[in-house]
Amino acid sequence: MSKPKSGGTMHDFESEGSTDAVWKAADSPHIVNSVAFDDASLTIEACSYVLMGNEATLSFDRSAKLVAQGTADQPIVFDALDDSMPWNGIQTLYQTQNGQPEDTMGGHVTLAYATLTNGGNHYESFDEGMLDAHGFDVLVDGTPTTEHFDVQHVTIDTSADWGVHMTLGAGFSATSTDLTIKNTTTGTMLLGFRSLGTLPEGSYAQNPNPRITVDNDINAINTDTTIHDRGVPYEFNKDGADWSVGAFEGTTPSTLTIEPGVTLEFPSRANLDIDSNGILVANGTAAKPITFTSAAATQAPGDWGGIYFEDVPRTGNSIQNAKVAYAGQVDASGGTVCDTGPGIGSIGGYGAINFRQAPLTELVMNTSIEHSASDGITRGWTGAPLDFEATNTFSNLAKCKQSYPVPTGAAECPTPVPCDAAP
Repeated sequence: MSKPKSGGTMHDFESEGSTDAVWKAADSPHIVNSVAFDDASLTIEACSYVLMGNEATLSFDRSAKLVAQGTADQPIVFDALDDSMPWNGIQTLYQTQNGQPEDTMGGHVTLAYATLTNGGNHYESFDEGMLDAHGFDVLVDGTPTTEHFDVQHVTIDTSADWGVHMTLGAGFSATSTDLTIKNTTTGTMLLGFRSLGTLPEGSYAQNPNPRITVDNDINAINTDTTIHDRGVPYEFNKDGADWSVGAFEGTTPSTLTIEPGVTLEFPSRANLDIDSNGILVANGTAAKPITFTSAAATQAPGDWGGIYFEDVPRTGNSIQNAKVAYAGQVDASGGTVCDTGPGIGSIGGYGAINFRQAPLTELVMNTSIEHSASDGITRGWTGAPLDFEATNTFSNLAKCKQSYPVPTGAAECPTPVPCDAAP
């Protein structure tokens, strides 16, 4: 569909947005100078062409809805009115009043066979993506993501910022599929931790920075979530953050499932924390292992903290056919252990995988642990050792393959402390 050169219908905030509207294909191009819909619906017919002015936004608040469903033969196009002056994007908000939600969903956008191009202009009153959504998350047990975008056969092309930005529990619908994001300046997509499980199948590698960036908006998962293999790494974006699973004691356990083939990249001093109510299922395959590694451009031992089990791991926790690399940040406390130094209770620092309490079973198997600035596995409990060496491989570690736990009732650690070094 070629870009229209003349004619069209003008739309602006002053005259539209408070009542339901239909933009007809016959009235194309629809020229937009920002329109905010509040408790009203906009329907855009198949084969419509929408030209967005500089810094123009289509915003859908409260219960407002956009339905823009093209077909394979009659797609809908959202484009910049002037190619040299990008528009902003399509935005939804979850409205709050006095810290509480005003409605159950927030704005909702349905797009099918649509292309959004030449947008992503970022200024003070708009955020960062050509699709941009803000949910509402009070961080109570079982709070679901809010489905702000239903996208099917949608392409986002040439964004001056992110392709998609979603935070605070906003997400895609379960029926979303075939989303393509390409030629973005800042990055492919910026998603909140809780939004990851809603990411649809699509094409995300055709970008200068081909990865999904995980935003530290609310860095806790409190409902079952799956991180899907979408062909690009997931890069966590805040130094020193603890990305927590199951941090709500006395509530329903939360499971984070990571699909085979996924790569997770962590920044300095960041950890993946499995709390008392959390379950991590990271079972790769021999052909498609799961990788936990450093987000640094030049990777080195100790770039990030590691995987940390805060309490006795619940039944169901499992790490198999995985790789944990460049962890073991030495300025973090990994628990009380018999370290390679003298005395009892030396602080070993983080290993790549850390246990503060003894697991009921060996839950790490067929996993490669490498390039740690401390131990491979920190057994930071008091009691009998549980052996992780038999079914895992260790290489390039600063200390031991596995630290030695403090013996029950012992006045001091064994001398010398048992330590199998890794080559």
